[in-house]
Amino acid sequence: MGKPKRDRDIENLTNELIMEKNKNNFLIASISDIQGNIRALDNKVIAIIIILAIPVSQLKFLISVYMNLFSINAIIGFALCSLLVISWISCLIFTFYSILSIDNPSHRIKSDENVKGYFYGTNLFSVSCWDSLFLKKATINKDLETYRKDFSAIDLEKELIYEQMKLVFIREVKSKRQKIALTSAFLTIVFIFISQFIVLINSNLQ
Repeated sequence: MGKPKRDRDIENLTNELIMEKNKNNFLIASISDIQGNIRALDNKVIAIIIILAIPVSQLKFLISVYMNLFSINAIIGFALCSLLVISWISCLIFTFYSILSIDNPSHRIKSDENVKGYFYGTNLFSVSCWDSLFLKKATINKDLETYRKDFSAIDLEKELIYEQMKLVFIREVKSKRQKIALTSAFLTIVFIFISQFIVLINSNLQ
């Protein structure tokens, strides 16, 4: 004989609760992992800044290299110098943008009014620029009881998916900007070495 209907209902409900818990745990783990990726991307900026500092710290040397290069061949000298400047400026711009905070990613996500952004406590406090200095008039938008009631009515899975989507957007934008910055940094070093190599070869041939 099969299980009684009551037992089957309890079993189905238990399975649904387990599935719901597993999905939420998955989303929480995903959010944590994406946050780690974003922090790692921010840490890589230090390496790019070091590369950016190389041409500045060796400016006198680079000027002498390109002066010699211009005397060897003005066209090649101008081309390599221009490419170096363009790649360095590109690296600087995209490095700067990769550090900057990205505008509110929630504006990029289509969601219904039921999603409130409770994971990070979105819009819980109203803090103006003036308040950020003195914190005298910073106000909370909801009292504790109202916040508790609203929180008890949220769709947890939807809230977690919403936060995951926002973090994915931030990660993808930062990653793209950093890839361009790294490529530009690599090209900057390549152009410096090519220029120096041409000057050295020419000096050895003379």
